[in-house]
Amino acid sequence: MAKNIENADKFNNIKQVLIIIVIILLIVLQFLFLYKRIIRIKLAKKKFDLSFYRLDADGNPVSSVAFQLFSKNKKVALKRDGKSLIRHSNDEGLVTFDDIPGRLYYVKEATTNKNSGVIAGVKKLKDKNMTFCPTKKSKPFFHSDNNKLWIIR
Repeated sequence: MAKNIENADKFNNIKQVLIIIVIILLIVLQFLFLYKRIIRIKLAKKKFDLSFYRLDADGNPVSSVAFQLFSKNKKVALKRDGKSLIRHSNDEGLVTFDDIPGRLYYVKEATTNKNSGVIAGVKKLKDKNMTFCPTKKSKPFFHSDNNKLWIIR
């Protein structure tokens, strides 16, 4: 009988320790979520320019190519003054989305229907410029170096 009571006490102690650990983990997760939320709010208050060059496979600039900006999840086309946020490359192949809030966006060529875009934007408060965040599959087409971004297709 005494052994059963002792085992029950040990089980209760283990259960209490596990409950305390779970509560501590939940509190830590809440703080991490709050921290990330604060960073997103601070980034959204900053304005950035997303500029990149559109080049062909030989490295020559391609002009008059339309690019559209979407939310990071690729579903919502962003608008400014009620119009879709679309920019065209100039004679040097330069495309500029100016004065956009700091966060991640999906940039896609408007003339192609395939999933040929890239995530671009800022992730950290200390970032001064927007950069591309290509997937492994699309990495050969999207480059960034010395604060210059370019797309080669």
